[in-house]
Amino acid sequence: LWWLTTESFDANPAQREALANTLRAFSGAAGGAPGRAGGGEGAASGSGEAANRRAFAQLAAGSGKTLLQLLVVAAMARGEHGGPPIQSALIVVPRLLLADQLLRELRRFGELMPEHEVLLVASRTSDTTVQRATGRGAADDIDAFLSPSGRQPPRLRLIISILHAGSLDKVGEAVRRQPG
Repeated sequence: LWWLTTESFDANPAQREALANTLRAFSGAAGGAPGRAGGGEGAASGSGEAANRRAFAQLAAGSGKTLLQLLVVAAMARGEHGGPPIQSALIVVPRLLLADQLLRELRRFGELMPEHEVLLVASRTSDTTVQRATGRGAADDIDAFLSPSGRQPPRLRLIISILHAGSLDKVGEAVRRQPG
């Protein structure tokens, strides 16, 4: 776990705009209606009921989308989206290469996050230090990871999954087991 105050990190203008627009999409300030919550380089849109709300951020290559993901999760874990602080987050990446990139950025900028734990739902990445859920027992591993029992104080739980039907099916199975 790493610590750093958000005041000591200065996001670029596109990241700041996308962060504000994404948090607005999750807050319902955009009316909860589908569509763009902002324009420009840091555009974001959101839709859905509060419990199932999703957001989409579109930034140019190299502008810091990976770090933006961490900034959004950190802000939501602090309740900056206008709702209760989140206790867990699922970040889905399309390729193993991007899972490695996300883990590197989490190590580099993890100080921006509240105290947290990470579970990777993928069989291979270059980072061998992260906890993994793979194979037939993956849903059980994810379920145990999401269960708050035995964690004092409670920590933010980050699940990083590859955009793969098998991985996402396991995450879905585990989430359906969770109470509430």
